[in-house]
Amino acid sequence: MSKKIKPIQRSIMNQLDKHKLNTKDHSTDLWYIINEKYDIEIDGINTLRTSKKAKMWVWINKKSVILEISNIPHEDVVKAIHIIEKFTMKLTDDDFEENSIAAFGFGPTNINYEVGGLNQLINCTRRNFKVMTDKERIEIRKLRAQGIMPTEISKITGIKLETIKSYFKRHKNMMPKSIKCLNCGKTLTTTKGKKNKKFCCDKCRNQYWNSHLDQVNKQAYYKLVCEHCGKEFLSYGNKRRKFCSRECYKKSLRKIQI
Repeated sequence: MSKKIKPIQRSIMNQLDKHKLNTKDHSTDLWYIINEKYDIEIDGINTLRTSKKAKMWVWINKKSVILEISNIPHEDVVKAIHIIEKFTMKLTDDDFEENSIAAFGFGPTNINYEVGGLNQLINCTRRNFKVMTDKERIEIRKLRAQGIMPTEISKITGIKLETIKSYFKRHKNMMPKSIKCLNCGKTLTTTKGKKNKKFCCDKCRNQYWNSHLDQVNKQAYYKLVCEHCGKEFLSYGNKRRKFCSRECYKKSLRKIQI
């Protein structure tokens, strides 16, 4: 243990099984090893400030966090550890697939201890969690690479929006750098800080949505008929559009000029 242990952490350690404790080198965090599968990481206890609150992370297979608890008073740290230990004992292999990366869409993924206290931890059960499968992770990465935003990916896949956002936030390096047009596959240029494009032009956008009506938000789209070519088209958010494309608009202007 490279860091000097202060009285608060020493007191907490004395109340726990010393064979399950570990402090990683060059870290102030204390680790409580529940078993081969689950560990608890505790931060904010190696301090002289009694007003400082502790924070805990529950790890599965030493690579994925399944639960985060913040704002824990020092006097409740030991109780919280024992509750979490009992909670993990209830989990089975059916709850978490081997080598899966935990990503949750509902329940107390993040618990603020100041709000719920020990009761919130006690009431925590495996039904509060949902883990994405390998198939779901591949699918959302594929959809995102096509330029589809998390909100739409959630609607298409049925996975919670919070789950998808959390996954992309933690796996930025896994995401493709180039985004392609949903219709023709042409590589699109993206501008940092701005919403990613989905289509290279109006023509591709109209063709795509007209052939994917099942993905259309019917409340935002209007079915209209082009005044120039007579074709039916979808208009997003504007029920007063007269033409299906800029080409038809320009051709109609030429007719007027003649």
